[in-house]
Amino acid sequence: NLGRVGIPIFAYNWMPLAGWVWGHWRAGNAGGGRGGAGLTSFDYDLVRDAPLTEDGEIPAEEIHRLHVEFLRAAVPVAEQYNVRLAVHPDDPPAPVLRGIGRTLISVPTYQRILDAVPSPMNGLEFCQGTVTEFADVGGARVPEVIRHFGRQGKIFFAHFRNVRGRFPRFDETFQDDGDTDQFEAIKAYLEVGFQGPIRPDHSPAIAGDYNGHVGMAFSVGYLRGLIQAAQRSLG
Repeated sequence: NLGRVGIPIFAYNWMPLAGWVWGHWRAGNAGGGRGGAGLTSFDYDLVRDAPLTEDGEIPAEEIHRLHVEFLRAAVPVAEQYNVRLAVHPDDPPAPVLRGIGRTLISVPTYQRILDAVPSPMNGLEFCQGTVTEFADVGGARVPEVIRHFGRQGKIFFAHFRNVRGRFPRFDETFQDDGDTDQFEAIKAYLEVGFQGPIRPDHSPAIAGDYNGHVGMAFSVGYLRGLIQAAQRSLG
């Protein structure tokens, strides 16, 4: 149906307990960020010993097997109708939550799902903030990782966000206040020829802005400025 109506990208996730995780992040408008802005933060120690779900323990290999099974069924249809499947990494990139393994938590595991079902339609919803959170990445390596996946043509859709720290503890920050040099990140997207959609996400909460519009407007404007500056710098 997506292909029939001309929607070229289907972004999805394979994150067990996605809703529960959001409910157990520390967030709000009470401060912690620049100028007292409210930040969303994560500390694995706060959820490490959370009780098992009613399903008990499910190893990461079983989650991966089910993901591959899904792709083997979905990719031929995606190829037929020219719809690219873009998977979001596990956010936060914890190896286990409540006994359930998580599988898209590092550069090798993100690469693994691409290699498991090779296809021009199997790619990434490259959430830059989550990739920054990967224990094997951190802010300094983000441009390198963009180039790694971008040169394969596997970044279908990008989320643009900055983060301070990485798993097991991190804060989601303003675009210009985290560990990643966002100008270098944008240059990396341009250098690999990325032409897909890109948008900010998870903007800090500015005092008085309870619907999140001001924080998002700041991020959109900052992103637009970076794109224009990077385009000029690269000629």
